[in-house]
Amino acid sequence: MNEYKYRLIFRIIDIFKIQYNKPLKDFIRLILASVVLNTEVIKLWYFSVLKSNKHIVSIALSNIAFVELLGLYGISKAILNQIKAVYKAVITTECNNFGFADLNENFFYLDTCILQKILKIHKQAKYFLKTLNIFFSLHVYKRFFLFIMSYTEEYKCFFNLSLFKNLEELFMFKCLNTKVFIANIIKTMHLQSIKILTVFKSNLISEDEIVWLKELNFEELNYIVTKYDSKTYFSISEFKSPVCIIFSKIIDAIFNNENKSSFYARGTNISCYDQDNEFVFVFYQDENRVKDLMNYGIACQISFRIKLCNMFINVIFDIINFKRLRNIEIEFTYTCIRDFSIYSSEILNNIVTMRIISSTVNDVFLSKILLFPALKNIVFYVCTIIFLNNNIILSENTNIEYLNIADSLINNVNYFIDLMNKMVGLKSLEIFNMTKNSNPLEKNSDNIKLCLLKLTYLRYSSSYYSYNNALFFPFLPSLLKFNLGSNHPAGTLHKIFFNGNFYMLRKLVFYGIKIGQEDELALQKLTNLHSLTIGKNSEFSNINFSQMFHTAYTYSLTELILPNIEITYFDLKFISKLKNLKKLYIYSFILRTNIIFFLKIISSITEIEIEKIFVLKNHIIEECGTRLKISAWHQN
Repeated sequence: MNEYKYRLIFRIIDIFKIQYNKPLKDFIRLILASVVLNTEVIKLWYFSVLKSNKHIVSIALSNIAFVELLGLYGISKAILNQIKAVYKAVITTECNNFGFADLNENFFYLDTCILQKILKIHKQAKYFLKTLNIFFSLHVYKRFFLFIMSYTEEYKCFFNLSLFKNLEELFMFKCLNTKVFIANIIKTMHLQSIKILTVFKSNLISEDEIVWLKELNFEELNYIVTKYDSKTYFSISEFKSPVCIIFSKIIDAIFNNENKSSFYARGTNISCYDQDNEFVFVFYQDENRVKDLMNYGIACQISFRIKLCNMFINVIFDIINFKRLRNIEIEFTYTCIRDFSIYSSEILNNIVTMRIISSTVNDVFLSKILLFPALKNIVFYVCTIIFLNNNIILSENTNIEYLNIADSLINNVNYFIDLMNKMVGLKSLEIFNMTKNSNPLEKNSDNIKLCLLKLTYLRYSSSYYSYNNALFFPFLPSLLKFNLGSNHPAGTLHKIFFNGNFYMLRKLVFYGIKIGQEDELALQKLTNLHSLTIGKNSEFSNINFSQMFHTAYTYSLTELILPNIEITYFDLKFISKLKNLKKLYIYSFILRTNIIFFLKIISSITEIEIEKIFVLKNHIIEECGTRLKISAWHQN
């Protein structure tokens, strides 16, 4: 294998877009192994390849090859998946919509954990860094995402590699020693300039550092200022700046003529505007830092987190260069809201979150917020939700992804379910109810048809249970994770899961659940489940753990977390059939069968954690060795 053939093979794979599957994975590993295991090839390639600067393949294929290269050195699958998916980078962009950071699969993802693993291999394998240097010369990366890292001398050998030689765009998220980081990377680039630098929640804001950044002549510099422990409070009259125009826009938009007569202090006939129309605004940064950046005039995009607040309304938002608004969150507290209209497109198009706390809202208000084009998150906490007008039209909303309903009274569950159905893009739903008429999943009408086709996460917790009305869980074809608790009586699991359609469910968590004879075969259909957690405050009564499953079915469980439990022969037989089981966590247990059989069954499990061992402790420790952890209760 020479350099030309290596390039040609990867070029062919890239051009024909060959599907990434096990045969291709094995083939790539074979090619890489032929280089890694041949020290003469490494020496021969080292100087010739470093002179080359050709971009031979796509970044996606290069990432696949990099993952397979590290796999040859025994790096864990979890670490490899972090590199391959770039998921933290993408989530960071999605959760923080600033309009100037578009992270995708073309970024090279790196964090402290990955780097520590690489340096550990370096200490054990003589030619590893040379191999990496060759790889990064053949596979050119131009965009990088550094996640929660701090530059130290230990990392110098890695950052001196050719990896950063062609760097064009650098995104730093929650990094320390940021100035040192950037300076050392630029040295690797032989004094070339980074075109785009984005610094997000990293400690780079002192005046000398800002001057230094300006001297580097970036084509584009984006700086999202970190929230500091100290807060700076101003009243509108105290703070003299053009930025006050933005604040006035927000206040005028919220307290327009229609809204003035639609917001009331809860339990009174006094409008919120008449009772308190003065706002204080809060910078989540030190006052001197704020003023330095405002007065310095650096030509870049700088984003601050700011809050406008009074007795009834909080408005939290990001402001870029003290001119543009992003990520507006509106919070109403102790109000009665009869209507809500926003006519400013700049504000309307940037409202992403609404939280309604200890307030009363009606169907008119709910119909209006469905029209907000950028709204993604809605929270109702200890509210009263009233549907009065059957003729109110609820429009379909495709952007709302998260809904949280906590102990809120609903006068008409059917209408509220109709509201939820209009949120056709809903991905995450959390319901907490502690009182009567606060549970939208309590079935009291045969006409209810809840349709949440895109829901992937459901958390349902109840400390109030009605025997008159049954729980109603609809067909949820996309549900991946389900958290269930608390205070449900025995038989609840059977009602939910025995006839339920949870084919895609991968993770199931119970807490505070009573499990009894009525729950036999309750989980028999969950054959695709990967992780099951039964919290330590859950109770088994007159039923064994294994009786919730069907003995003839094959299950995909890889992780099992159990509370204080009696373990029988039948439970161990069931566990022995879980061929994919890698992790077993038990709070404590009483063994109702032969210890030899117990030790035999757990001998094949990769990781075992038991918080309290009351029986045969020495035998268990001796059998499990380093696989056993006796530590704090592991609860997801």
